[in-house]
Amino acid sequence: MSAPRKRMREVESYPIEDVRVPEFLSKASQSSSAPTYNKIRRRKFRQDEEVRRRNFELHEEERSIQWNECLPSLTWKVSESVGGRLITGEPIFAGEEKYLLLAYDHAIKVYSATTSQLVRTLPASAEESGEATITAYALSSTKPNTIYVSTIGHISHWDWVAGEQLGRWISKAQIFGLATSALAIGDSTFDLVYAREKRGEHWMISAYNLLHGTFLADKERTQLFETRRPILGLYVTQSGENIVASYGEYLVVGVTKHRNIPTLSMLAFIWRELRTPERITCLDVREIVTRQLSRGKGTKGPAKHLKSQYSLDVVLGGLKGAIYIHENLLHKLDQKEPDAQITKAVNLTPLKLHWHREAVATVKWSVDGNYIISGGSETVLVLWQLDTGKRQFLPHLSSAIESLVVSPTGSSYAVRLADNSAMIMSTTELMPKASVAGIQARCLRPVLPSQFYVQTVDTMESKRSNTLDPGLLKTPAVINPLYPNRLITASPASQPGAAPSASYASAPYLQTFDFIAGRHVSRQALTRTNATTINVGPEANKIGEPDIKLMQVSHDGQWLVTVDEWLPPRRDGDFLACYKSEAAEKQIARREMFLKFWSWHADRQEWELNTRIDEPHPARDGFAGTSNILGLAVSPNSTTLATLGEDGDVRIWSLKTRLRDGVVVRGTNAQDLKTWSCQSSISLASHYDFDSSTSDSQRGFLAYSADGSVLVAALQSPPNHGHGNVHFIDPIAGVIKQSEPGLYSGELLALDIVGRYLILVSTTIAVWDIVLGEFLYGLSLQPNDLTAEQAATMTHLAVDQLSETFAISLPVVELSMSHKFSFQKVRRYSSAIAIFSPSDPIPCYSSSIEQVVTSLLPTAGMKGYLALNSACEISVLTPTFSPYRLTRDATTKLFNQPMDTPSELNLIKEDDEDHKDIVMTDGVKTFDQIDEGVKHSDSTQNTPFPPEPVEYGPSGHEDEDVPVVRQEQLADIFDIGPAFAMPPMGDLYEQVAELFSNKAITA
Repeated sequence: MSAPRKRMREVESYPIEDVRVPEFLSKASQSSSAPTYNKIRRRKFRQDEEVRRRNFELHEEERSIQWNECLPSLTWKVSESVGGRLITGEPIFAGEEKYLLLAYDHAIKVYSATTSQLVRTLPASAEESGEATITAYALSSTKPNTIYVSTIGHISHWDWVAGEQLGRWISKAQIFGLATSALAIGDSTFDLVYAREKRGEHWMISAYNLLHGTFLADKERTQLFETRRPILGLYVTQSGENIVASYGEYLVVGVTKHRNIPTLSMLAFIWRELRTPERITCLDVREIVTRQLSRGKGTKGPAKHLKSQYSLDVVLGGLKGAIYIHENLLHKLDQKEPDAQITKAVNLTPLKLHWHREAVATVKWSVDGNYIISGGSETVLVLWQLDTGKRQFLPHLSSAIESLVVSPTGSSYAVRLADNSAMIMSTTELMPKASVAGIQARCLRPVLPSQFYVQTVDTMESKRSNTLDPGLLKTPAVINPLYPNRLITASPASQPGAAPSASYASAPYLQTFDFIAGRHVSRQALTRTNATTINVGPEANKIGEPDIKLMQVSHDGQWLVTVDEWLPPRRDGDFLACYKSEAAEKQIARREMFLKFWSWHADRQEWELNTRIDEPHPARDGFAGTSNILGLAVSPNSTTLATLGEDGDVRIWSLKTRLRDGVVVRGTNAQDLKTWSCQSSISLASHYDFDSSTSDSQRGFLAYSADGSVLVAALQSPPNHGHGNVHFIDPIAGVIKQSEPGLYSGELLALDIVGRYLILVSTTIAVWDIVLGEFLYGLSLQPNDLTAEQAATMTHLAVDQLSETFAISLPVVELSMSHKFSFQKVRRYSSAIAIFSPSDPIPCYSSSIEQVVTSLLPTAGMKGYLALNSACEISVLTPTFSPYRLTRDATTKLFNQPMDTPSELNLIKEDDEDHKDIVMTDGVKTFDQIDEGVKHSDSTQNTPFPPEPVEYGPSGHEDEDVPVVRQEQLADIFDIGPAFAMPPMGDLYEQVAELFSNKAITA
């Protein structure tokens, strides 16, 4: 352990009432009846306080000189978000098919169709309430270099070539789809924007005139169609004379009453409805325009006028997997009118094609009309040749197909997949020409109306078996020290954008994402997967995939450790249970749990499976199956790791040489082969009172010290048996060196070590000095409506040994109860992040995030933290040097509560038999309750975060030396990727200025 610094104990004398802390840290209510203390104990506390006062006076002069000569204080900043999730809209070919436009939640991104490189980003307009979420977008019909983008309550007009916003209008409706057509009124031609929107309980198709002003008045909007059921599809012909839409099992076709209108208010349509055998999930329209010469009435001679005839071929995708084709539908509907002169019966029965076993996600016409292209959850692209009836398949795509677009010339397909990726492939060879992939971790989609969702066996099962929205579960993620700019996350095979948030997606894949360049690097499977196979059982029940629960990487980046779990569907084991209450136990008894060790292959740039441990922790006595692994930690300086099981055992795993009959086993390159095995096992069960009637729903935590000499373990005590025990283990000897009771109260949510300090998060944030064996300070958390399980899944703690700080992310969630399924759903969710020094209860930095943080990590090779949120966005928090201490961000309103300390924390050690009945309240604040204490001056309260030591040149004098900055240090700043991926100029300037301000030289 590192030597203690002198200033650490000075924090305890801070006046409690003068400290400002974030909003999520609230002052605990004071007890009306103060505890009675033993006089001997009281005298001991006062003696300790007197010693601290004398130490403070001795070092006061030394401290004042040190701070007067310090460099600019350490402050923090947060980067712009990287990544995001593709919305459900279709990709757009633009710029003569040289570019592909993709819409993410908060930005429109323009990619090159040949190089896959990001060319331009069009951010959504920020609003007062937070970031705007894009709901739809459409290319202009009159100006191909512009697009229309709709957010919640707004419509904006962008020039995607120049990257400029041309206009922005306020709308009172929730827009879910856009389409455009050219409309001529008088001598002018402009874009008429059609919107699929919702107002109150009604769904509408409206037309907008976006020419003047910033607010959409009634005269600039015309309502064309209205229904109470959600409108899922919208297609407008190029001329704007026909509209095709769908809702439920109905197909709606609209025809304009007047082709030439003087004003927008005169625009009106005649609507016809056609019922289909099943619910419509997607549609596409092929518009055929034929022009014929016609003669006027009562005239003879050659034709003088060109007459246009429109024909619409409509293809529909159904919920049950069928495809329906209506040829020349517009003409057939006209013949069905009562006043039409029909010479023969009109047949509206469509041509039916069926191959998909689940709902058709997308269907499109080819440009020449000879083919139909469809796709769905089968990860297969199907091409239907209409003349011959033959099918052509492109199987084994990386994920389910969500949408497909045919380029205007018909030479390319743009396919958007359910794993947050898109690709462009040629229509002749069906080979990919370009691909774009974002962050593929589990995300929490925005809540859409319930009518959008298709009820399946999987969603119903998820609602019955989960008490919390599974989209909020933590995302296993690590950063490889070999590649500090790459984030490794567990990702699902598919996560459809239109899926309800209650459907849980297992994460059997490993994705590597470069968060500096903002690009996808690689993806590989770590468990068995069903992405491209028939993943249903004999009774049509979907076969689930294993889920990666925990993941860590070794200190040298050569080993990856994962824990994956597979649970059989509960409905498959219902027949084994005599009572419904036993169904969960039967499911857990058939659980599969694997501990896997992966070695890094530098040549192939992928992870290779080295060792697999089946049932790394056996079940407790009296239970079947295997125990769940609750905690996983790797040593910071050796190839060892520790696991904490549900059985109450801590197991130390180490790397050893593989032997066969006493002979070393060697690989292809004559290298010694290694394998992992259990080195020792430490039992913690004697410190807890386990309830023999339950076998699950526990939480455990492990953390190594910075030098790897101490392993801290804590197992959440069962309800009504909590003692707040934390155990300090010698990982080399495999024995418990010390056990401290009462270090936390209530439910333990997180635990970690920074320097010599143990950080515990429960109902409080407590800092425990391991060397002195006492609390340094504590902060009470603001109570919320979350259960312990919900709070544990959304609370994150990370420590950065380089900056000697710790960061905590706490949930700010508003829940609503679903009476139908008796589980809580998320209505509004966000997170608050604060960065602390172990020696200072005042946060170094705090901010709020509009999404829930799903993973919080320290960066590798540099000071800072990385936060991944539920919208698949990455934010990096890094320190920077500034001449002034950063002012608290007033916009987040996080600094309006006084600080308090952990309440009812037991500070009595196990061996102190004489005073086990004495309990301190309010932690270190008790020193102030017993004795008035010493109030510091304002200069002491505003002491900045201590600066790092600075090395000067050979002469050792600051004023005489010129800063020495090596070329390699500048290369680390500028040589991080291509020009389009460079960070903002302000960030580059700050990094260069930091080098010169430190005047650091490399030995």
